[in-house]
Amino acid sequence: LGTVAPNEFIPILEKNGLIVPVGKWILATVCSQMKYWQENGHLMQRICVNVSPIQFKDKQFIPDLKEILNESLLDASYLEVEITEGTILDIENSSRTINELKDLGVKVSIDDFGTGYSSLSYLKQLPIDTLKIDKSFIDDLDRDGEIIANTIISMGKNLNFRVIAEGIESIDQLDYLKKQKCHEGQGYYFSRPIGNKEITELFGRLG
Repeated sequence: LGTVAPNEFIPILEKNGLIVPVGKWILATVCSQMKYWQENGHLMQRICVNVSPIQFKDKQFIPDLKEILNESLLDASYLEVEITEGTILDIENSSRTINELKDLGVKVSIDDFGTGYSSLSYLKQLPIDTLKIDKSFIDDLDRDGEIIANTIISMGKNLNFRVIAEGIESIDQLDYLKKQKCHEGQGYYFSRPIGNKEITELFGRLG
């Protein structure tokens, strides 16, 4: 089938009950790869993994993650788990899981921030590390889009979160976000998704 987008295959995995074992395999693969890069002198601040709401709410999620970290020998501080706002609608249970992640040393980010339906009060209640501004706000940086992006950046900074802009595809978007002092950005402007071999080669070129 060639490249299949996550918004196509993830709902299928969630529907047929395979998202938990596949999600566990992804975490194990990512942690092992990160450890391999570290041992070969390719150092990165962190590696981020999207976690499905179903996987996040699974009772084995934390025990499985502990096992993965132990087996890969990866320091937990190099791993960041990305969840959506919808994942934390059940504030009591999500708070327990996020605090367990923090106890392990794992960082937590809110992906696609600004598109969910949950109350902003969770930002005060949960020990979040990062807010990721949804791509839709970066795609359309007209007057209203700029106001929303600026508000998220300012709020995130004031709450001592790291703020990342998703979906940067042009130099104009990058220049604007730099002017707003957004901490980090990601998107096709920098690179399309590439495999581990290509990333290793990229490390080599960067010296």
